[in-house]
Amino acid sequence: MTKLNLISPQQKDSLTVDYLHLLIENVLGIFVIVAILFAIILIPLSENLVILDYQGQRTRDTALAKNQDITSKITDLNSLIGVYDGILSSSYSWSLLLVELSAVIPENVTLTHFKAVSDNSGFILKGFALKRDDLIKLIGNLEASRHFKEVKSPLNNYLQQQNIEFEIQGKI
Repeated sequence: MTKLNLISPQQKDSLTVDYLHLLIENVLGIFVIVAILFAIILIPLSENLVILDYQGQRTRDTALAKNQDITSKITDLNSLIGVYDGILSSSYSWSLLLVELSAVIPENVTLTHFKAVSDNSGFILKGFALKRDDLIKLIGNLEASRHFKEVKSPLNNYLQQQNIEFEIQGKI
């Protein structure tokens, strides 16, 4: 086989360089077209992502504000529950005290006034006793009771024999 070289080596090199230039130009053109297509596709997506991010941030802020409001309400409720729990746990069992009081009162003694304060643990009993012995029995029963302490009865409670109006003080 015979090969004819009709082109000089310089022209051949020049044509090769021109061919490479055209090839590089075409490849770069394709890259530019692809980049433009990506830009056309990605710019709206980027805008949508910015909008979604803004909406997400706004939703988070709204939820945070609502949660802070709910958290403050829960904190207020917890403090009220603490106060009520303190009141309930520190309250005195008045029903047990009244049951004990009714148990220690003798038959011929009538109470007209009963005042008790849990803050200073004091009480005042006023009433009527038919006989002095009934009053002495009441005072003895109060002193023997586990609910009543430091029972004090003034001397004028003991001066009369019958139909005695009395006042007794003490601690619960």
